[in-house]
Amino acid sequence: MEKHGPALIIIDELVAHARNLYNAKGGRYAASFDAIMTFVQALTEAVRRTSDALLLVSLPVSELEAGGAGGKEAMDFVSNTLGRMESVWKPVTAVESFEIVRRRLFSDQIDRPARDAVVRAFSKMYRDSPNEFPRDAGETPYLQRLEQAYPIHPELFDRLYQDWSTLEGFQQTRGVLRLMATVIHRLWDDDDHSLLILPGSVPLWEGKVRHEILRYLPGNWPAIIDQDIDGDRSKPREQDRVHTRFNELAASRRVARAVFIGSAPSDRAQQSRGVTQEQVHLATAQPGESPAVFNDALRRMADQLSFLYRNETRYWYDTRPTLNRTAADLAQHMEEYLVLEEAGKRLRDETWDKQALGSVHFLPASSAEIPDEQSLRVVVLGPEHTHKSSNNNSDAMLIIKKGKLQADGLRSRGNSPRFHKNMLVFIAPDETRYGELKGSIRKYLAWKNIKRDAARYNLDVAQMNQVEENLHKGNETVGSQLQATYSWLIVPKQPKLRKRKELEKDAQRNDEEVYEKERLQGSTPFLERAARKLKSNEWLIHGLSPDNLLMELEPLNIWEREPHLRVKTLWEWLTKYCYLPRLYDRSVLEATLKDGVSRLIPAFAYATGIDDDGKYTGLTMGQPFTLYFDDKALIVQPETARKQLEAERVIPPTPPPDNGGGDDPPPPPPDPPTIQPKKRYYGSVQVDPQRAMRDLSQIADEIIVRLASLSGADVKITVEIESVHGEGFDDATMRTISENSRTLNFSDHGFDD
Repeated sequence: MEKHGPALIIIDELVAHARNLYNAKGGRYAASFDAIMTFVQALTEAVRRTSDALLLVSLPVSELEAGGAGGKEAMDFVSNTLGRMESVWKPVTAVESFEIVRRRLFSDQIDRPARDAVVRAFSKMYRDSPNEFPRDAGETPYLQRLEQAYPIHPELFDRLYQDWSTLEGFQQTRGVLRLMATVIHRLWDDDDHSLLILPGSVPLWEGKVRHEILRYLPGNWPAIIDQDIDGDRSKPREQDRVHTRFNELAASRRVARAVFIGSAPSDRAQQSRGVTQEQVHLATAQPGESPAVFNDALRRMADQLSFLYRNETRYWYDTRPTLNRTAADLAQHMEEYLVLEEAGKRLRDETWDKQALGSVHFLPASSAEIPDEQSLRVVVLGPEHTHKSSNNNSDAMLIIKKGKLQADGLRSRGNSPRFHKNMLVFIAPDETRYGELKGSIRKYLAWKNIKRDAARYNLDVAQMNQVEENLHKGNETVGSQLQATYSWLIVPKQPKLRKRKELEKDAQRNDEEVYEKERLQGSTPFLERAARKLKSNEWLIHGLSPDNLLMELEPLNIWEREPHLRVKTLWEWLTKYCYLPRLYDRSVLEATLKDGVSRLIPAFAYATGIDDDGKYTGLTMGQPFTLYFDDKALIVQPETARKQLEAERVIPPTPPPDNGGGDDPPPPPPDPPTIQPKKRYYGSVQVDPQRAMRDLSQIADEIIVRLASLSGADVKITVEIESVHGEGFDDATMRTISENSRTLNFSDHGFDD
């Protein structure tokens, strides 16, 4: 060592050599080790006595870096030796650390005008959007930090020095220098034009960068980076490809990198893990870029990624799969019948305006479940029976035409022929939409299963909140998609008849059946949309003028054979034949007939019947009347009715009374006998069990309603049911019938021998 010149001596290699000697001797010091340590002691004494000499010593900060027990003992010896005269220096502030790294990695020649322009642009962005970034980002001290850290963003330094430095083996200076050197080299080769190097700029896809940053983390992180952060086939990269506005900024990848840099070193025991949404914006956004784009990318990723956790406003990556991953696995293996059950349950809970649609039948298993009655029946097909535009052989159309169990869906009710075909309307799901609906139902059921098995999954409070949030969101999604899926209205429609004789051949015209199909647009419930579409297209009539009725009947030439037509026959035609108007119910026809008969210029006349002489009884036209909807009621051709009414108005003169030639008037006729009115009605009728609903409905309309409408009338109805089974009833049937009888308040019921 020269006496008059400053000397810089580094003894790292001496300590390393001593450690190797110790290890080579099986944990026992050799003489050479003692000699080296003696030399170190002598060297320190010599430097202390020399006025212009400097001994610089860099020691490991942990036993792991020291290299085992031998290195630890050597390090302790050197520390004790130097302790008598050492002058320890450590970076006092983050600014000093910034300066060390910056000087080692960049030239001292800084383009100050360019730096100032960049710093002003970042500072202005932070001030203009104070709600999108941390509070202090727009203040003057942070502006100074931007200047001191340029061209590296202070947020990246903060994460490395505050978070990554807590990891075992991460050296604050050497670790940061080594990592940043590989990052800068990769960005330089890629000709990256970012204004600053931010956490979102770290290219984790690059091998050297990944190796440098993963050397401090557990071994399962590489797979997580490949899948959820920055791999060639990672989900953030795929999300960027799908969404153009993300791809322009590589928004999803930058967000994933920022969250990883800010959360990977965190400990599960921490009360506040990860980074906030504002910190993500700080770590990704540059001037001219909208934080909303990164926020949207983060929100989408939080719902899809397997290892990205979210708790209120904080986000972090963890090595455990998230509940999203668990729910996705459960949804993937969800049985199909569970999906159909959930869809069916929701459909059966639908409500509708009965004045607009009448009866609605959800998911009939066969055509036998749809009554063949003279009232409107809206049939909602099962979600698996979908329809597609311009596809006459879709599953929905095959179900409508052929039904279940080889029975014809429109022409039959089970194994019996269907008569009232014109009272059927079908609603079917859309084929494309059903695929989306199935996926949403699977996810919703998966979250329900996780909530049910919360104890098995060992869920904490935050995870339970996540489950509840996803259940609420999933329930709303399934509800809205269910309404959007049921978007096809299918209505039976036949070509109109041109000749009356075709009426009798209608039974053979089934092959000519065609269907009107129209998509239900809008966001309201699908039953409400169907009611509006039926009304606007005049596929369901709630009010029909007499003139329009005659116009619809004109091809039939109803007065060709007889100048009258039975009212019930007309109603049967309207319910049977799909080329005639589809009326909501019988009351529509009754109102039409009353209007047509009572108007000043009648469209037709009404008669209560016809006698043996061919004269109409109760004939009326041009005035109000009471309509009886029975087997005898007729509508009559106006000209025919007018002739009979005019003939009835010609009254022959009454001859004078014969008093026998006397002057006394004849005695007055005796008073007619008083007729006592009938005060009680009773009736009993058997109904066909296969058509009980139809028969009971007619009995209610024709008998019960009329009696109950009389003022002061007391109506009592008793239903008596008797069933005999030759082989005897099984236990399940007896239990079901008995329970239903009790529920329906039967006063007397039971089974006997």
